[in-house]
Amino acid sequence: GDSASDDSEADGLGFSPDLPVTGTVRSARFLTSGGATSSRRVVHMEIDPSGTPLAEAWGPGDSIGVLCPNSLSEVEALCDRLGEDPKRKVALSAVAGSIPRHLARAGKDASLRQVITWGVDIRGGFKKATIRLLAE
Repeated sequence: GDSASDDSEADGLGFSPDLPVTGTVRSARFLTSGGATSSRRVVHMEIDPSGTPLAEAWGPGDSIGVLCPNSLSEVEALCDRLGEDPKRKVALSAVAGSIPRHLARAGKDASLRQVITWGVDIRGGFKKATIRLLAE
């Protein structure tokens, strides 16, 4: 089958970056010194899966992936600062490695807003590859 279905079936629950589950963050604290301003951030989070299909299947020690969208107001401010229309459609291509699946599935219909919301850490500082992408 295709790789997306293979990946979602591999975990036994049917969830993947293409089919995420939303949980509620009950608490979060930085484990690294410097908090949000640190160049390396490690965060301890307690997530409540109640009301999701994971409630019965997820247990202590299980691993998860986290998709953290940027706030719409910050994305809009960045697009404004760059002089770009956030609704502009963009073509995604990999600079190095591959495009994350949660972005790749948008294909040629991805807007700049979607890419920045879901694929760019706008608070953590930009890497050279990201600056090159934004410049193109």
